[in-house]
Amino acid sequence: MASDVYSYGMTCYEILTGKLPFDGQSRYDYMDAVIGGKRPEVPEYVEEWKHRLLSDCWEHDPAKRPSFGEIVNLIFSNSLRIRELVDDRSYKVEGMDWIKLEGL
Repeated sequence: MASDVYSYGMTCYEILTGKLPFDGQSRYDYMDAVIGGKRPEVPEYVEEWKHRLLSDCWEHDPAKRPSFGEIVNLIFSNSLRIRELVDDRSYKVEGMDWIKLEGL
């Protein structure tokens, strides 16, 4: 669901920054900010593709947010170590057969 994608983006923000989104604001200020389209500021040290992923997950129009399949593909295509593991024929990731790996 689109709301789960939005929440996933917020969780990723916390992991990447070690901070809560809108930390220091009251619950009502937070709700007003989100409804008004405000999003947390992503620090410059966050890689561009991760920044783009967060922005896509936080898209104001829920219909424009990526699916989890698209998120997995984006992460996979930008994560060299994961590609190396999958390319290694001796390493099998259970359940990865459902992932559509495009452009690799």
